[in-house]
Amino acid sequence: MLRNCEDATARSGDLTIAMIGWLLFTQTCGMILSDVMSDAYCCELSQAYETTASTGGIQALAYGCRFFAAILGACGGTFLYNKTDWGWGLDFWMVCLICAVFQCIAFPMLVFLEEERASSKAPAESIPAQIQMIWQTVQLRAVWQPLLYIYFYNVMQVPNVAWNSFLLKGLEFSALELGALHIGGSILSFLGLIVYRNFLFDMSWRLIYLITTLLSLVFSCLQLLLIYRVNKEAGISDFLFSFGDNLFAAFVNGVQFLPTVIMMLALCPDQQEGATFAMFTTFSNIAGVIGGVIGNAAGQIWDVSNAAMLAQNFSGMAYLTILKSCLQVFPILFVCFLPDSRESHEAMAKSGEKSRFFGGLFIVLMVCSLSLAVGNAVYELH
Repeated sequence: MLRNCEDATARSGDLTIAMIGWLLFTQTCGMILSDVMSDAYCCELSQAYETTASTGGIQALAYGCRFFAAILGACGGTFLYNKTDWGWGLDFWMVCLICAVFQCIAFPMLVFLEEERASSKAPAESIPAQIQMIWQTVQLRAVWQPLLYIYFYNVMQVPNVAWNSFLLKGLEFSALELGALHIGGSILSFLGLIVYRNFLFDMSWRLIYLITTLLSLVFSCLQLLLIYRVNKEAGISDFLFSFGDNLFAAFVNGVQFLPTVIMMLALCPDQQEGATFAMFTTFSNIAGVIGGVIGNAAGQIWDVSNAAMLAQNFSGMAYLTILKSCLQVFPILFVCFLPDSRESHEAMAKSGEKSRFFGGLFIVLMVCSLSLAVGNAVYELH
């Protein structure tokens, strides 16, 4: 990121990190808008053409295409942005231009997008009616119980905010090596999605979360071997050792992705797919942002600065890794709050059990989390 900022600044003469942040914010807003629309479209198709047993297949196909495209993008970014190391390649602004051009290429594809709106059968609900429908939905135990657990789980997946600095400054990874890690992560995320869809689709959701979390703990703790340079004593290079850890983490994320999507799909009321699914995914994703805020705060406890990395002082990295590993495994103590399968979740939904208190807690958490995330971003930019 530092090299990116330097290239961009050299190109414009006065582009600051804060300006880059606001540009990325605007880009992300557009990406999220398109993401919500695609999710809503897949949700409509799922409700129209999928049975309960096959729910999630269309979403798996859509995200499989996205993850595969991410692999191509990671490869392009890695091999095109290496002028410093290879003597040839593109500048940062050129890479950004290519990304923008690809967005324009997608416009003609819109002619192939067809959507049979529910309004052709019934009039669209007004905004107040949609809000009321959402409020009724979040009061259902089948909604707030699994989503509150997923929120708690995602919050506890606190990232090691100094890890990239450790690789870049402490272990002196090149841009090509960092890009290779990203390529590997994209590939394994895609494979994780495929493995779940084809081999684990009927497996207990609780068991999936339990096994993947415990395995993540093992691989997270293996980072300590890299930090304390044990791998060097064993004759394993830093890149190969970190590559394995990075790949497994991405694979776990791919495996855990679809069970969450299937739960959300089953809860979207007819004609409210876009608003409801957007709210569910926002609630799940914003938890990861809050986890990042916690990670930033944890990074202030010990010295994990660039100066410490350059001085080969990795003690702060070790303590931070231990802390985030303990936090990441903690949610499995409450995995019983997660439905065990599609069938048990469907039975919970059919019971119609409601709670105004937990429905209100759901809304309060969402509003507070969004406010904290936006406030923290603005604070960091300025």
